[in-house]
Amino acid sequence: MRNLKTLILLLFVTGASLTAYSQSADFLSLESQIKGMIQSNRWDDVLMAAPDLIIADPGRAEGYYYTALAFVKIGQPAQAGEYLKTAKELNQQHMADRISQLEAEMAQTTSLQQQQGRILAMGNTSSPEKAAAEWKRLWELDRSKIENGLEAVERYIELKQWEEALAILQDPVFAREPKAQQLIALINQTPEMKRLNGFRDALAQAQKAMQNRQYRDAIAAAQKALSFQADHAESKKIIATAEDELAWETATKAHSVEAYETYLNGRTQRTHAPEAHQFIRQGLMHWGEEAAKKGNVADMEAHLLKYLSRYPAGQDVAKAKSLLCETYLRLARAAAEQKTSYGQQQAIELFNKASQQCAEPAPIQKEISTAKRKEKRFGRPDRFYMAYLHDSLSPIGFSMGTINNRSLGFYFSVRGNEDLFTETDYFTVDDQGRVEGNVYEDIRYSGTKKLGNLSGTIGLTKKITYPLWVYAGAGLYHSRELWEMDSYDDRGYFVRTSYAKNTDHLEYQALYESGLILDLSGLHLRAGFTTLDFKEMRYSLGVGFSFRR
Repeated sequence: MRNLKTLILLLFVTGASLTAYSQSADFLSLESQIKGMIQSNRWDDVLMAAPDLIIADPGRAEGYYYTALAFVKIGQPAQAGEYLKTAKELNQQHMADRISQLEAEMAQTTSLQQQQGRILAMGNTSSPEKAAAEWKRLWELDRSKIENGLEAVERYIELKQWEEALAILQDPVFAREPKAQQLIALINQTPEMKRLNGFRDALAQAQKAMQNRQYRDAIAAAQKALSFQADHAESKKIIATAEDELAWETATKAHSVEAYETYLNGRTQRTHAPEAHQFIRQGLMHWGEEAAKKGNVADMEAHLLKYLSRYPAGQDVAKAKSLLCETYLRLARAAAEQKTSYGQQQAIELFNKASQQCAEPAPIQKEISTAKRKEKRFGRPDRFYMAYLHDSLSPIGFSMGTINNRSLGFYFSVRGNEDLFTETDYFTVDDQGRVEGNVYEDIRYSGTKKLGNLSGTIGLTKKITYPLWVYAGAGLYHSRELWEMDSYDDRGYFVRTSYAKNTDHLEYQALYESGLILDLSGLHLRAGFTTLDFKEMRYSLGVGFSFRR
């Protein structure tokens, strides 16, 4: 029985030891986590976790200390008092220094809050400015009497004259005075001083940025300054100046006429306007002259005419007009050499422009008149014609083709007569009267002949002078001779009369033709000759109509 009791007691002691060990391990782990929160200034988390240490071991001071520390750090020292008091009453030596430091910090925070409350309370009271001035005067008589200075500061604080209070507190005699430093910090946290300090910082940044030619930064800082003082003249001036400088930087970087014109047309101060105009004048003359050398009329006019329009009293007016005159005349005379209507139109246009710029426009009028005559002559349209043809051999004919104003034209013609289409029999005959392929033995020549012909030619037309063209062509002439034959049967009776081809007169020959065409804007007349051997010439006439192509 005694041994059983001993065993039970041993098990109880062992279990209690294990439980205590487990609780101690949990406590240390939780405290380690809280220390990590403290290092990262997570005071709200510390305030949530520290009470768990109290629960884990109410007899240890750490849980109370950390809870009090968290309350102090979040600005609630009044809430920290009971916890710090309990930690101190536990009288644990290893916590004594930390508790003492926390007491001092809590007292300092409490004092600071009380002072802050006093400043805020004074904001709603009214004290005579004379008292503040008197305290300040006494302090200035003996600056070692810092209590007089602090009295003056308190009066200025009551009057919300924060700058005057700071002027005193920032004196070197207060450099080591904790209360003075606390007051400086508190004053700088007032809305008025925040606005003032924010304005001053922004303005200083804007001024420094302007000195360093950092114009975008200057604009941003000046705009920030205006957010504190909307009507501040210097900030507005900084913005206006910086915007103008940025616009000028953009213009000089591009260094083109268009860029400088954009600068002048902008809404900035345009303080660099004289320089911009100088660059524009130089650019207009330079690029206008370059375009004139290349014969680029459009670019030349875009630059030189703009110069004359914008700077009518400019020093290069005479040079600009001279360049325009010389270039117009050079290009006009080159265009006048072209044997086209378009070339003459260009010449006329350029001569007219030259007459407006040249010092002596009279001689140009003669060249304009010449170009107008040429434009009319070269401007006549090419035409297409169709005509009926007649000549001594082939009374039926047709021709069609083109008659061009400047270039060669082309035509083809077809001629023939009615005899070509005479129906022939199945037999043929020759000059000796021999018949081939006949059915009847008795076939007699009646003495009548027909000569059928068909010809086709192709050729060219060329204008001599309006409205006269010459034509010439060659082709193939085909002719066949037909004899009238009477057929009789074997009893001597007449059967029929028909035509037979004479095999000795089936010919293919070269045909040549030439003549003149008169075309009066639609009425087409022609006359010429045709020949087979250049010995016998046959007349050829034609009439028809033409129309513009």
